[in-house]
Amino acid sequence: MDPKGMIQSLYSALEATPDNVPLRLHLAHVLEEAGQGPDALREYGEVVARAPQEGAARLGRGRVLLALGRPEEAIPDLRAAVAAGGKTGEAHLCLARAYLRVGEAGLARHEYEQARAADPSLLDADLAALASGEGPRKVPVAAPAAPPDPDEDERYADDHGSPVPPVAGISPERPKITFADVGGLEGLKKTVRMQIIAPLERPELFAQYRKRVGGGILLYGPPGCGKTYLARATAGESKATFFAVGLHDVMDMWMGNSEKNVHQVFEAARGAAPAILFIDEVDALGGSRREMLHHYRTLVDAFLSEMDGVASSNERILVVGATNTPWHVDPAFRRPGRFDRSVFVPPPDDAAREAILRIHLAGRPTAAMDLRPLSKRTDGYSGADLREVIERAAEGILEEALDGKPERPIGLKDIEKSLREVKASTGEWLETARSYATYSNQAGVYTEILEYLSKKKR
Repeated sequence: MDPKGMIQSLYSALEATPDNVPLRLHLAHVLEEAGQGPDALREYGEVVARAPQEGAARLGRGRVLLALGRPEEAIPDLRAAVAAGGKTGEAHLCLARAYLRVGEAGLARHEYEQARAADPSLLDADLAALASGEGPRKVPVAAPAAPPDPDEDERYADDHGSPVPPVAGISPERPKITFADVGGLEGLKKTVRMQIIAPLERPELFAQYRKRVGGGILLYGPPGCGKTYLARATAGESKATFFAVGLHDVMDMWMGNSEKNVHQVFEAARGAAPAILFIDEVDALGGSRREMLHHYRTLVDAFLSEMDGVASSNERILVVGATNTPWHVDPAFRRPGRFDRSVFVPPPDDAAREAILRIHLAGRPTAAMDLRPLSKRTDGYSGADLREVIERAAEGILEEALDGKPERPIGLKDIEKSLREVKASTGEWLETARSYATYSNQAGVYTEILEYLSKKKR
């Protein structure tokens, strides 16, 4: 039976037995194999909701999230899959890949060693290079086997409805999330609207004042505070095509191929304008060129040449970089026309923390509670910290239910218990940033950090 017919048959069978977990798990796997990532993600989620300790479902959902370019969201599921046992080798390998893509090289190396110990046949060139101390090589980014129906998803469609094919392993997309999905941070949203969205939405107005529509903006701040999510929401808000690019997407072991990949990515963005080209962990690409090997320097030079628009116009192409360590970005990247504008993405404020808690509680059985006191107590928590707080609260109740206790909603005491286990992660970053902002701020690059820290003292 062809995959489409099998999928339809499985859907029909589930209509009669919607709580059949093995059948739904099989459907999720078939959808994943057919390249229908969003549908597979939904069905894996349904299995997890019915059987939270089902390791295969947690592994499958984590695997799909990783393939869709959402490694931060994949990590909790992959950790649960490792804890559940079963395909531990594959779970460790996927977790290693997820950690590598969020910049946690030490954790990635450890998980890869665990994967190899469980199953010596599991190999990954980039992780193997990391384990041997050679440094990362190109990590292929999985893309769906076939473009989804344009009537169902905006992925791969340009302004004329024509498919925009993946390039250099990177799948262009039209994010459906907007600022309505970003908790709080109203001041930051206002800044982004002015600096990013308005030029893309009203190019004729900016043309009157001879303001270029495009260029580069650097998002910086502590890890886990939503820089990537904000970039996706910005693309969704401005209805721009979104390209998420990492160093591993363009690096190639063969001389000249990396530079060719960079050119192809920029050409794809130009052909899909208005477009946002998002470079995560830009410090990996924009570190000090004096300390780079020749191969890396030629790649960086090619990137800067493309960004300058030497051979082609970058009109209505906005390059957004994100970094946790702006002080490691080479000054050449900050020249006019490149990343000459910086936006500080701070830890969420009181209103944002309350909104984030509500977002992560949405769709779960929850007792009536006032979240404002919790938002006051979680000062310094990142968005990722708050998500982990709710995840642990839910896991505690699920463990009770699996032990035979009555099912119940998440309550205030459950969240307070999680808060004792999950600590704020932004303090160390802020102390480091304070030092740079105090002693290395001659160009005023870190003034926003000083203003933020000054307000925190009041």
